[in-house]
Amino acid sequence: MNLTKSELNRLKKIQKVMGFDFENLSLLYRALCHTSYVHEKNQVSENIKSNERLEFLGDAIVGLIIVEELFKRYPDTAEGDLSKAKAVLASETVLSRVAKKIDLGRYLFLGRGELHSGGRNRDSILADAVEALCGALFLDRGLDYVRDFLLEVISPYIKEVMDEKLWIDYKTKLQEITQSEYKLLPEYHLLEVSGPPHNPLFIMEVMIMNRTYGIGKGKTKKEAEQEAACKGMKKLLSDIEKSNSKEKIQ
Repeated sequence: MNLTKSELNRLKKIQKVMGFDFENLSLLYRALCHTSYVHEKNQVSENIKSNERLEFLGDAIVGLIIVEELFKRYPDTAEGDLSKAKAVLASETVLSRVAKKIDLGRYLFLGRGELHSGGRNRDSILADAVEALCGALFLDRGLDYVRDFLLEVISPYIKEVMDEKLWIDYKTKLQEITQSEYKLLPEYHLLEVSGPPHNPLFIMEVMIMNRTYGIGKGKTKKEAEQEAACKGMKKLLSDIEKSNSKEKIQ
């Protein structure tokens, strides 16, 4: 990995912010590389990869740490309430706030188009970068390091969410996006109901343009729809971002 002086300097600064030194700097570098930057670099014979795979890994790790912390902090809280809290804490809204808290946007490697369109402050890019950073730290140092880092920056939001001071109506947000982008509304379908009448489990799917974007579970249809909408919104925003990147390249 041949990094420029400017790239190395940026990596040194983000390590100071995190309070950890990476043993494998290439992992940290990759975690900060947006697809737009990778495309530009690879056009001049570079061979680097974006942070998308690390984001995939980090998404699972962030979810695990949040669930573990909620489970320990709130031993008497019902599973359904913990599930809703986890969905909010692992959402783009909260993770982008975490990113802004450590000024992560300043250290991202973005293509010229993304830079000019305000990519350093775009919530979707910032939230993805937090997940990628956690994935890279996990591979480099292990789960304990990720837990220490993530809980330090996300803990204030845990109390807000559990006190219902920070909540997100994903159905409304998803509807706003689909109306803005495609002039249509998401469709929700009941896939399954299981369990006894006094304790049912609903499984709902949300479809956009005849394509399933998210499947959610809940003790009520409303809960299941919210979880489906949360997953659907994340996937839809990712698809829109990829589509916009291709248009800029062309």
